[in-house]
Amino acid sequence: MNKRTGWLFFFSAGIVLAFFGFWRSVNRPVRETGAPKTPATAVVKSESTSRPILERIRSRPVKNLLPPHRKLSEGELPGQVVSQVAASPDANTPDGDYATAVALQRCAYASGTDAEIEERETRESLQVDALRQRAGLPLSDKVAVNETVDAIVTMKRERDSCAGIPKNVVSSWRVRLEAMAQAGDTEAGQRLIRSISIEFPTQFEIDANPDEYAQRMALAEEYLLDQVASGDCSQATLTSLATMGFDPGLSYASYRVYAERTLASMPRPNLTLDENVKMISGIKNRLAEFQAQVPSDAMDDANQTVAYWQQTNCRL
Repeated sequence: MNKRTGWLFFFSAGIVLAFFGFWRSVNRPVRETGAPKTPATAVVKSESTSRPILERIRSRPVKNLLPPHRKLSEGELPGQVVSQVAASPDANTPDGDYATAVALQRCAYASGTDAEIEERETRESLQVDALRQRAGLPLSDKVAVNETVDAIVTMKRERDSCAGIPKNVVSSWRVRLEAMAQAGDTEAGQRLIRSISIEFPTQFEIDANPDEYAQRMALAEEYLLDQVASGDCSQATLTSLATMGFDPGLSYASYRVYAERTLASMPRPNLTLDENVKMISGIKNRLAEFQAQVPSDAMDDANQTVAYWQQTNCRL
């Protein structure tokens, strides 16, 4: 993942939300050049989301969430990471397995011919420029060109480093991360959730592969609900549940828990009076938006979910 990809994750979150999974809350630029398409906003429906929220969360087992992984090979080429981990004492350990899966994901995302990589990175540069402009940041043609050139060079180096890895091994990155996430690996779950925004940034990609999208979203919901059930009531987890479009009632309940926890700590001494006022106003306005999307016959379930979380997993 290059420096410019970081811009995409950061600025698409909006004024309050700062987590990778929050991409659905704003109009992201599309991958293709030309007229923008409607952003993906449809709620994902499944057998589980048709059940009352409170019923679904009460029955969830508590998992032991794993601690963060040690960084075994920060910044190295992914092909090198795979071979180095395999030959080290970390092979077949949780840290080694995670590092290998992440490296294989980087291999998968760096695939393509020179022309395909150049086109993809140039297109992403245009997206980042649009996000910078939306965020009110100054644009620099020189910086943008340099970043694009650097990204192209880096992506080609990463692709070349993976040349000796069989394609079926490279494509196993998701299965590896899914197994880790199911076992309570929070970092693996977060990486899988981020991958949805990369591979399905607009309704165009969703319509092209709706079954895969629905399956990935269902797994993402499971990961996040497991994290809350296990006591993770962080801003990242709660706002991801709120903004990924699983269910209007769940979105409202999750954001309300986050909002009330955050507002209880306001005003913040590290912010100016004006910054505190703006943050409080932004949170309240966003909460009102989520509340307005909840059907009247689902509001009781959503409010009961808030009360349950605040009495159990997410006490103030």
